[in-house]
Amino acid sequence: MDFDREQPIMQHISIDEAPTGDFGAGVDFRTLTGPLESTEMSIHRFRLDPQSSPPWGLHAHFDQEEVFIVTEGSVTFETFDGLVTVMAGDAIQFESGEYQAIRNDGSDSSTYLAIGAPADSTDIRVPLPCLDCNREELRIEVDTGELACVACDFRQDPRCELCGADEREVRLNREGSELIDRCRGCGSQTGIRPRT
Repeated sequence: MDFDREQPIMQHISIDEAPTGDFGAGVDFRTLTGPLESTEMSIHRFRLDPQSSPPWGLHAHFDQEEVFIVTEGSVTFETFDGLVTVMAGDAIQFESGEYQAIRNDGSDSSTYLAIGAPADSTDIRVPLPCLDCNREELRIEVDTGELACVACDFRQDPRCELCGADEREVRLNREGSELIDRCRGCGSQTGIRPRT
């Protein structure tokens, strides 16, 4: 067997030196996808302070399967089936199209890896109602950030109506019984519907 020694066989990086992203207070994000030259899957490391969460709320990737591996502490996933707590040393998988959001409800920091395949996801949806036809599934337009109804293609501004911040997210209430539309900027929230 002839091996081409000019081509790298593997990539190796320090996670602490990986590129970061701004996901707000309490969230340390590191992307490993580019530095590892991964083409078939996305790989990210998150560290969440106690009582924090990444900013996007309940969402589903309709073109990507996701696996989360908790390496430190515990995290709680909000799903349409209820709340699921995942401890350090455990993993959880979501098929494409399954809605989920993650948060750290604990008093200690938590760390997890988020792995998605294929690497690029462009069909991301949130369970907000369309202002035109009232269907409860909007697609996030990756290029513009607009929300578009998957049924009628009506376009909506994703910003909070009260403060104008681009920080709206759909979450379950703490009991996990109701979907709420919440603004991380001003704290306003509106009930969407009971979780079914």
